[in-house]
Amino acid sequence: MCAAKGKDGTTTLVLVGIYDIWVKRGVISLMGAKLHPSTKTYRVYAPSTHSLPVIKCVSGVEGFAEIELQSCSSNLQGLKELSPHYSRIWNSSKTVGDSATLNKSFKRSFSIKWSTTIKSLSCRAHSLRTLICGPKGAGKSTFGRYLLNHLLTPAPDGTSDNLDGIAFLDLDPGQPEFAPMGNIYLAHLREPCFGPPFSHPNLDNSRYGKIIRCHHIGATSPKEDPDNYALAIMNLLDQYRMLTATYPRCPLIINFPGWIFGLGLEVATWIIRSTGLSDVVYMSEKGPTEVIEPLGQAASEAGVALTTLPSQPVDTVTRSSAQLRSMQIQSYFHMTQSEGLLDAFWNESPLIRNKSIHVSYSGPQPGISGIMVLGNHYSPQVLRDIIDGSIVAVVAVENTGAIPGYSEAEAKPDGDSHTDEVQPDAMNEDESEDHETPNAGQLSASQSRQRVKDLLNDTITRCPNSGLPYLFWGAGSSTPLDPKGSRSLGLAFVRSIDVSSQRLELISPIPSSSIRDAINQGQSLVLVRGMVDSPDWAFSEEYYAARNAEQDFTTQISQLRRNKAEAHGKEDDETRREQTEQLRRLQERVRAASKLPYLKVIDDASALHQNERRQENGTWRLRKKVYIGSDSELD
Repeated sequence: MCAAKGKDGTTTLVLVGIYDIWVKRGVISLMGAKLHPSTKTYRVYAPSTHSLPVIKCVSGVEGFAEIELQSCSSNLQGLKELSPHYSRIWNSSKTVGDSATLNKSFKRSFSIKWSTTIKSLSCRAHSLRTLICGPKGAGKSTFGRYLLNHLLTPAPDGTSDNLDGIAFLDLDPGQPEFAPMGNIYLAHLREPCFGPPFSHPNLDNSRYGKIIRCHHIGATSPKEDPDNYALAIMNLLDQYRMLTATYPRCPLIINFPGWIFGLGLEVATWIIRSTGLSDVVYMSEKGPTEVIEPLGQAASEAGVALTTLPSQPVDTVTRSSAQLRSMQIQSYFHMTQSEGLLDAFWNESPLIRNKSIHVSYSGPQPGISGIMVLGNHYSPQVLRDIIDGSIVAVVAVENTGAIPGYSEAEAKPDGDSHTDEVQPDAMNEDESEDHETPNAGQLSASQSRQRVKDLLNDTITRCPNSGLPYLFWGAGSSTPLDPKGSRSLGLAFVRSIDVSSQRLELISPIPSSSIRDAINQGQSLVLVRGMVDSPDWAFSEEYYAARNAEQDFTTQISQLRRNKAEAHGKEDDETRREQTEQLRRLQERVRAASKLPYLKVIDDASALHQNERRQENGTWRLRKKVYIGSDSELD
C-alpha cells in the first residue's frame, strides 16, 4: 500500500492485491469512475502486471472521503500454484529494495490530456460513437477501460446515469478485454469494471454485463484472415444497430487492434466512413504520417472529430504479451460465475482434474456436426493429432447463411437473429401443439435448420483412423463459417479422443444453458481449431501443482521440527514415519507429472539458455521500426 498527497492537497491511495471497496462518505475516483456513497461494494483486482489503480478523493467533508477496504477471497491468487506467471503479482513479502523504491518520486502515469479527453467524450452521452485506435503498446486498452468506467459511473442514488448501458465492440483478438484470445465480440456493459482482462475473461452470469455476440477469428492477429475479420465486424455492427432498437440511448466504444498499417488501416478507415461515428481517438502524437493522413481524411469526409493523444507505454514490463494471453486463457478455463453471486470464483485445481464433458461425434444423434481446422488444408489422417490436446471454439451454426458458398437467397430470410436482448427467444417446436398448423416463419426456420444439417453431413469427411467428422471448404486454405449465420459460444480444451466409443472428452467453462439453448433452437455445433497459442499452461499445471505441494510440505515439516527443537521437544517416530511417507507420495506425484505428454522438464535452465544464445548468434534477423520515430521494433 502507498499513500501520497499531491501538490493540490489531494490524497491518493494505491494498493496491490484484491479487495472490496465501500464508499461511506465523499466521492472518490477509481480507474475513471467516480464512486458516490452507497451500500454497494466494488471488487478491485490490482496485480503488479498492470498499472495500479489509484484511489483519489474528489470531494467530501473538509476535503476528505471515507472508504472501507475489505479483504475478500476469489481464489484468483491460487492460480500461482498452477503457473509461475501468477507468482509474485499480488502482495508479497518485503524486500531490501522496497524502501529505496518507495522513496523515489514517481512521474504521473495518467496523462492530463487523457483525462480531459475522457471528460469531453463523456459529455456526448448517448450520442457517443467512438473508435479507439493506434499502434501497439500505446495504451488503447487502458484508455478504453477508463472511458468505459467513466461512462458507467453510478449516480449518487446508486443507479447508473446511462440506464441503457454501454455497447463495447472489441475488435482486438490478440488482447480482448472480456473474452479469451482469438475472439472479437459485442458486449453490453452495465457496471464499471476494476481489473485487468484476466480478472474478467468472460461475462457469463456477470454483474458487469453480457456478450451480445462473439466470433472466433482463430488467431491473435486479424492479418491471418482479413476477409473473415471484416465480415465478422460487419455482423457485429449489425448487431449493435439491432441493440439500439431496444436501447436507443446506448453509446458505442470500439477498441481497434494495433494492426494499423496496410489492410488494417483500410479496415479502420472503412469503419470511420460507414459507422456514423462521433469521434476517433488515435493513441499516438508521433504519427506516422502514412497512418494519420488517411485517418484524418476519412474522419473529415465523414464529419468525425479526430483526437490524437500521447501514447503511454509501460516503463517496466513484468509479463510479455504472450504470457498475458496465457494468463487470461488460463483464468478463463478456471473461472466460475454462479448465478446469484456478484463476483467470480476461480478453481485452483489443475485443469486435467476438472470434470469433463463426453461428446459423441458419430451415430444417429452426434453432439457435434463437424470439426474445422483454420488455415491450411490437412489430411484427414492427421486430424486426430491436430485437435488432441488443443483449444477449440464451440461454434453454433444458426442457418444456411453460415455455409461457405451457399447462396444467400436460399438462406433463412430473417437470418440474423441472435441476441436475447435484441429479439425474443426462438419458440420451441413443441410449443406449437396448440396450433393446428405452424405459420410460415416457423416452417421456414425448421426447414433451414434441417438444411444446415444436410449440408454439413454432405460436406464432412470421415477420418479413416478415428472416424472424426472433418469439415473443409475452400481451395488450398480453409474458408471459415460465415459470421452472419454462426456465432462462438466459447472455448473448449480437447482432453482426449476415445475412438472406440467415438467420443470427445472436452473441458469447457461454457455454461450448460448456452449449449442447451443452441440445441433447443435446432442449431448445429461445430468445433473450430484455430491458430492461437498452444495451451502449454494446461500441460504444465499438474507439474507445478505437484512441485509446489511438495515444497510447501517440506517447508511445513521443517518449521515444525525447528519449533520442537526450540521447545526442547522430541518428535515421536510414528509422526516422522507419517511425514516421510507423505513426502514420498508427493515426490512420486512430481515424478509422474513430469512425464505427462507434451511436457519436458528442464533441470538446468542455464545450460538451455546458453544453447539458445549459441543458436541465436548464428541466426540473421531483420528488424524494422514500428513507425518512424518509434523506439519499438518488430521482427
